[in-house]
Amino acid sequence: NPPQHGSLLIREILQDPVLKKRWEEELLKMRQQIGEARKLLGIEGVGMFSVLPLTVEQIERLRKENAIYLPLNGRINFAAINKQNVGQIKDAIESVKKK
Repeated sequence: NPPQHGSLLIREILQDPVLKKRWEEELLKMRQQIGEARKLLGIEGVGMFSVLPLTVEQIERLRKENAIYLPLNGRINFAAINKQNVGQIKDAIESVKKK
């Protein structure tokens, strides 16, 4: 059997009206943040992940020149992108696309 810790925790949250409300508010905030990050980067779609149309060489340059790390297939996670860092990320992506 798999560990029950996660399911027990979720049951506790969903059965408590105060915890459930807080959880739903946090989910809404996260969905909005991810949607905003997508909009700011100009990447359409929904969800936490997307694949950027970058070559392996461009991704390696992102890593080396900008300390932006993503898998070589270009999969990006929007959860950590926010108003404070999106400009730097966008500029870095554009710079590796130019060369």
